[in-house]
Amino acid sequence: MFGIRLNRVGRGGFQQVVREAVAQDALVSELIDAMLNARAALWKEYCRLHDLVVKLVAGHGLYRRFMQIPGVGPVAALSFVTAVDDPSRFKRSRDVAAYFGLTSRRWQSGSSIDVQGRISKAGDADVRRALYEAAGALLTRFKRKDKVKTWGLAIAKRTSHRKATVAVARKLAVIMHAMWVDGTFYCGDPAASGRTSEPVREPVRASCSASMHDQDTSVTDPVTRRAQQLEHEVPRQRTRPGADHRRRNTLSCLWPRT
Repeated sequence: MFGIRLNRVGRGGFQQVVREAVAQDALVSELIDAMLNARAALWKEYCRLHDLVVKLVAGHGLYRRFMQIPGVGPVAALSFVTAVDDPSRFKRSRDVAAYFGLTSRRWQSGSSIDVQGRISKAGDADVRRALYEAAGALLTRFKRKDKVKTWGLAIAKRTSHRKATVAVARKLAVIMHAMWVDGTFYCGDPAASGRTSEPVREPVRASCSASMHDQDTSVTDPVTRRAQQLEHEVPRQRTRPGADHRRRNTLSCLWPRT
């Protein structure tokens, strides 16, 4: 086995540990020093770009609402909004998951052949990768209670962790599009909804192309809003004009007049 094995070291002390490990060999020390300098320059420019992304995301209400979802960071939120651009292009939120290739392929022939395969991997691979990483962070790094996390862990027990991560990534795409269209907030733990306070005002974007022309819309705090829905939620029946009249006619046919 060739090479020098380093002990566990963080990013800040990595250069010093590497230089000390190769200090006895002059040639290797010069080569490693050049690569470490290149690495430091790349890391500096990466931090600069990351700061620009964070500033851009912090100034938009839609991105901030997306980042309330556990695992979704600035890159995932910005990539999703940039790729979708206009949420009205999709009639249903679940169509977004198919647009990014997170749904299974299907082979159908007549009524006897209906086979589901792996995910199609269609669409933007960068957005799909960002959603997959966000799903992995939600399942492994997020320690609090969350309904999507519980759902994903149940899938992982039945199948595998990788399939569960893909399923959660697909769920995140659907949730983010629904939040974008409805102007709502994410609430992963309704039990913790009693901890919030007053309503807030958040700017909601219609599309990425209109990012320079934001309009403020009045929305409530996510947890307070969800708490009110759970407290006063009653099954609603959609009625059309004349429905009560038809219902009375139906009852009169069942029970004849006396």
